[in-house]
Amino acid sequence: MYKKILVPVDGSEHSENALRHAIALAEKFGAEVVALNVAQPISYLAPEAFLYSTEIMDKIIDFGKKLVADCQQKFQTEKVAIKTEIATGIPADVICEKAENEKFDLVVIGSRGLSISERIILGSVSGRVSRNCHCPVLIVR
Repeated sequence: MYKKILVPVDGSEHSENALRHAIALAEKFGAEVVALNVAQPISYLAPEAFLYSTEIMDKIIDFGKKLVADCQQKFQTEKVAIKTEIATGIPADVICEKAENEKFDLVVIGSRGLSISERIILGSVSGRVSRNCHCPVLIVR
């Protein structure tokens, strides 16, 4: 049923729970799991940060690289190899585009992430993904 599962990760407890669920499904169905971290440019939320955007983005991307490497090390099992990827952009948009373009069968996403300011301004990432994604979305608490 599921052959490719996309799991957005941001370091929150909810995203770790989502990854655990994705791995359990992958073991059952023999699926591939991709842990994706989306680095959102800070200038989307704070335009004045544009002056320091290169330095800030480098740190955000470094954090994302460490995060997905930690996820891979912590959650990889004998039955499921976790692939990792980093992307930049607006998280919900990037997740939906990736899921559609690369023909993922399922997106497993945590119900809440680390970004409080984005949730207040735009609504939650998981909510936007569930409304806009072309494949099934499992939201994990």
